[in-house]
Amino acid sequence: MAGAYDELRERADAQGEAWQHPERPRIDLAWDTSSLAAGAGRTREALEAAIAERGAAVDTGVTHGYGLQWLQPLATIHWPDGTRVLYGPVTPARVGLLLDEAAGLVGAAAELAVGVLSGSRPGIPAIAEHPFLACEDERRLLKRIGHSDPDEIDHYVATGGYYALSRMLDRHHGPDAVRQLQQDAQLLGKGGAFFPAGVKWNFLAGAADDERYLVCNADEGDPGAWVNRVLLEGDPHVVIEGMLIAAHATGAIHGFLYIRNEYPLAIERMRDAITAAEEAGALGDHIFGSDFSCTLEVIAGAGAYVCGEETGL
Repeated sequence: MAGAYDELRERADAQGEAWQHPERPRIDLAWDTSSLAAGAGRTREALEAAIAERGAAVDTGVTHGYGLQWLQPLATIHWPDGTRVLYGPVTPARVGLLLDEAAGLVGAAAELAVGVLSGSRPGIPAIAEHPFLACEDERRLLKRIGHSDPDEIDHYVATGGYYALSRMLDRHHGPDAVRQLQQDAQLLGKGGAFFPAGVKWNFLAGAADDERYLVCNADEGDPGAWVNRVLLEGDPHVVIEGMLIAAHATGAIHGFLYIRNEYPLAIERMRDAITAAEEAGALGDHIFGSDFSCTLEVIAGAGAYVCGEETGL
């Protein structure tokens, strides 16, 4: 089992290194629901046209937005030495400034600079010093948001993704032991009621039927409650890994992700991530060569608020 994961990690590490240290400057555009609503599509068209017109030695990529939604569309310049700086709002009229900065004209896009994500850049503070983020604690669940391409499973694996699942299976942690670890960690639900997740897992584990199904409720019907959407769009594989650990702990053989139909990008990315995980051996039959098998399926919801309620779901 460890061998199957190690092979996946070796490949992912190579891809992750290429992402972190590109051969030439790369401009990564935030590509999520908020950035698209703010005009990221038009910005990308303008950026690609400007690169072609100039013949600029600059590549482009995609990340999820870092947050700071009022500064969308956001973009990150990633230099070969690993330095990364966040800029915004990058409108079509401003892509030239970004290209100048990427090409080495230090300070060309200073008016758009939000903060340094890694490394250092003259005159630009670290992102943690931004007034809006100064009181933010360490990002854990959202640690990859804005730092990687959510469509690339290798980016997830290279940053520790699927290791917990592999370790659980490799060490033969049984369902009871996993549930006990979860309860000891005192993890709580994030839906507002802070219901103990371990108690909820025990409900399913104690079901009389051997054929059990796990449901991830990502309907998120409350107005402006976008936590689920950000996670589904920005780091879909972390949702998959969490569901698989829960499925193993509860004896579930299949899982459903119920996502509201108004989240088309989240639906698309989750379905693509499921396919990628299946191809990598992290999902489906005999996961990582173990005797644990589980499948996942995305269900697009009807969009009514009540659909996310427990009994309605």
